[in-house]
Amino acid sequence: SRMYDTALWLIQGFKAAAQDDSLQFRVGFHAVPSLFRLHLHIISQDFESWRMKHAKHWNSFNTPFFLDAAPFMEVVRTKGEYPIKDDKYEQMLKEPLRCHRCSLQISTMPALKAHIQTCRSPLRDSEYAL
Repeated sequence: SRMYDTALWLIQGFKAAAQDDSLQFRVGFHAVPSLFRLHLHIISQDFESWRMKHAKHWNSFNTPFFLDAAPFMEVVRTKGEYPIKDDKYEQMLKEPLRCHRCSLQISTMPALKAHIQTCRSPLRDSEYAL
């Protein structure tokens, strides 16, 4: 899709600007969108952002609530839709905070942010990380 191709182009630009090919990104959709208009997220796996303030934000990118674009688009392409059960996904936003690298459960966003600055566990493999 054009949106996905644009996301890939942007990621190439981010990596070039940072002069760091090791940066990893995920591209996808929230299972229950926060906006009416269709939009695609590009999220860096370093999660260094002052905008990441609440557990709900964190969980929206670090649980199955975040639907990687490639498999999502394939389901839509083959079935014409992507079945969503809102209540199942909404519960994911209330799950305990966990480090996206080592899976350590952490009680608050400030503690999680401090932890991810020092966590050296490798990123969990995702076949959709770019």
